[in-house]
Amino acid sequence: MNQEAPSQYHAARAPHRTLPNPRNADLEDRLTDFAVSVLNVIESLPAGLSSSHIARRLVRSGTAPAPGYVEATCTPTAPPDGQHLAPVLADLRESRVWLRILWKKAYLPGGLLVVLLRECEELIRLMLAEAHIASGCGKRCDTVEVSPSIA
Repeated sequence: MNQEAPSQYHAARAPHRTLPNPRNADLEDRLTDFAVSVLNVIESLPAGLSSSHIARRLVRSGTAPAPGYVEATCTPTAPPDGQHLAPVLADLRESRVWLRILWKKAYLPGGLLVVLLRECEELIRLMLAEAHIASGCGKRCDTVEVSPSIA
């Protein structure tokens, strides 16, 4: 099995493809790490009706931003107004609410949830900045061309 990162794999197979900007890849990594942390929290919840309900909602909203972001930023037909990131923002905001409920209910030690809540807030700020840039209010190159010599 190929152990290369997906962008390296695609660059090796199709050297003329357009790959995400390294900044986008970093954000994708953070969103993926956030999803893993959310799953770890969910697996630590005690059994019960309320925690089961929260777990089901949080597993969806906490893991959806990473693939949603990839889809939104890698689609060549993404609208230029930043609206393609709206579902990612909505999922992050929903995750923030569920994490705050878990924190207030004291299902788990507060330190873990506080760290996760801070990361969620930071990801929301980063998504808002991405949407702001995509809407034309800021400037940043969203893609980097891969030269044939890299492959």
